[in-house]
Amino acid sequence: MSYRGRDERRRDPLSNGGEQYTYNEFVDYYGQQRGRDAWEKAAPAQQGGNSNNRNTKYYIGQKVRALTNLAGDKGQTVKQGSIGEVTALPGRGSNVDPAAVAEVVIDKVRFDARWDMIEPAQAERRERREERAAPARGRAERRADPNYPKSRETYTYDEFVREYGAREADRLWAKTAPVAAGARVGGRPAAPAARAVEPRAKAEERRLDPNEPTSKKRYTRAEFVEFYGPKKAAKAWAQAAPSAPAAPAAVEKRRDPNDAGSKKKYTKAEFIAEYGQKKGEKAWKQAAPAEAPKKEEAPEKRRDPNEPESKKKYTKEEFITEYGKKKGEKVWKQAAPA
Repeated sequence: MSYRGRDERRRDPLSNGGEQYTYNEFVDYYGQQRGRDAWEKAAPAQQGGNSNNRNTKYYIGQKVRALTNLAGDKGQTVKQGSIGEVTALPGRGSNVDPAAVAEVVIDKVRFDARWDMIEPAQAERRERREERAAPARGRAERRADPNYPKSRETYTYDEFVREYGAREADRLWAKTAPVAAGARVGGRPAAPAARAVEPRAKAEERRLDPNEPTSKKRYTRAEFVEFYGPKKAAKAWAQAAPSAPAAPAAVEKRRDPNDAGSKKKYTKAEFIAEYGQKKGEKAWKQAAPAEAPKKEEAPEKRRDPNEPESKKKYTKEEFITEYGKKKGEKVWKQAAPA
């Protein structure tokens, strides 16, 4: 089932007029089959996205985004910006419409999508950008699967993608050594060809993308500009700048007790350099600042319960002096605060 934008209008290729019509108007006028054929032949009056999408190659499992609000023949709807994935591709033995770029499922709706209906999601666009910088892979080239080291089977890059998906296929393809077509994997490998050693260029600075907090991948400033544009890239690049290292802790210095008239202070290393290890450590300890004497806690005082009108308080020793030991302790307990 083909989906089409609710508001999309196209010129009728079977009419000489310049009027534009919606898909439903094509079907109402020509009938279901002929109306659909005329709609597909008509040049789009509005394109839902960048024309570069026309050349985009999709793969099964790829995340895609709807470029516009879409409506189906049976009332199904897909909202603009909704994310889904590719489930099938057109080709021999496929039920996908040859005019479509892929069969997708978005918002639980399955349909054949044209190039102007979908685009790769944001993460996929970044992958495409990285793939453009990667060397081209020959279709005839075959490599062994590193997940099966004992196997002598070899596979093309497309077979790796179909088996593992694009990202994992890239990793495995780079990991395994190239195998010439028709060569036996289990045979003795040929000696690698000698190559000139080029001087190592200074590595270009790379930074984490602050908009991808869970990713550990780093990008150059040029890649930031390519992805975000000059203005947003400058802001994202500044946010991604590494934080300044913490200032080192100040080294403790003390006055030399053997140089009483001087106010100059020295580090422990300078003490040892001056006096040697043993005498230097001894002089360092002598130079330690004296600890302030601890204040003694004032003894507790209580009011005498036998003098209810007096606000004067006495210590326990004063109670015992006044009343004697036995009675003094008894009166002290009676004087305890409630």
